Amino acid sequence: SLIDELSGLYNRRGFITSVQEQLMLAEGKNIRLYFVFIDIDDLKKINDSWGHKKGDEAISSLAEIIKASLRKSDIKGRLGGDEFGILVQRAQKSGVNTLISRLHKNLKEFNSKKEFCFELSISIGIAEYDSKKPCSIDELMIRADKLMYRDKERRGIE
Repeated sequence: SLIDELSGLYNRRGFITSVQEQLMLAEGKNIRLYFVFIDIDDLKKINDSWGHKKGDEAISSLAEIIKASLRKSDIKGRLGGDEFGILVQRAQKSGVNTLISRLHKNLKEFNSKKEFCFELSISIGIAEYDSKKPCSIDELMIRADKLMYRDKERRGIE
């Protein structure tokens, strides 16, 4: 199976397979892709304080927010645990920023409904893929992961 049953998004294997295919198609062409790495903040604290069922609800809720915020052409996956990946295709950097703004707006709207006894928050890292200087999916993920951790540090999240 290539679909994660909790989130309804690609699982890690399905996501990586789809992204590698897009990277190969883009190689050598003047195409920029963006890998977005998303991590749910403090999921362990949610699980420890309110139970794993609430943690699962946080994961599935974020997956729905991601689906509602992004385009159908963007490749979306749950990479494991509280980590999600998105490959944004056919977009300029400003377009990626618009998608991320929409994601934050939808997350804020979700939190305003007070469905949980906690606020759902995320950290994000965005790495650009330059098809004229190709790199592996692993390199792209590592760069985005480092930027995501910088986002956490900047906001004082462990």
